[in-house]
Amino acid sequence: MAIEFAKLGSKVVLWDINEKSNLETKQMLDELKAEIQFNYSPSVG
Repeated sequence: MAIEFAKLGSKVVLWDINEKSNLETKQMLDELKAEIQFNYSPSVG
C-alpha cells in the first residue's frame, strides 16, 4: 500500500514489525524517488 500512495505523491511513513520486509519496501520506494518521512521497525519480544 505504501508504494501505491508514494506513486500518488504522498509522503510515506514505514512502520513494520518485520525489519527485513520494511527495508525491502524502503528500497523499492527509494527506486521510485519517493519521499520517506520515517522508517521504523520496533523491537518486540
